[in-house]
Amino acid sequence: MLAQVTPTKALGAALTTALKGLQGDTNAQIAAVFTPLGQQLTKEANVLGQIQPPASLKADYEAEIAAYRALAADVGKVGQDGATNVSPATARADGAKLATDALKLQAAEQALHAAVTK
Repeated sequence: MLAQVTPTKALGAALTTALKGLQGDTNAQIAAVFTPLGQQLTKEANVLGQIQPPASLKADYEAEIAAYRALAADVGKVGQDGATNVSPATARADGAKLATDALKLQAAEQALHAAVTK
């Protein structure tokens, strides 16, 4: 199962890079970066969701998958915000939710890793 984490690290790096450049990007640039990134996160969550973990890891694993799905939705929403030119307040709120859910995913991954390696 730990082998499944490697692709997620690459996605995390891509998301971090995208977030760092977000403030200077146009709406079209935001949509061009975040829409495919959201789609990739959704694919990753679907792949991970097909794995059947041992019963001892099931709760932690399901929490991680739920966190992935929430983050994928947030990233897609930020892309949609760029494509539809939402208000700055809406964009900030969606960006803040994305940041919060990214931290939840990180915590879920750490909990799963701890459960796997104990």
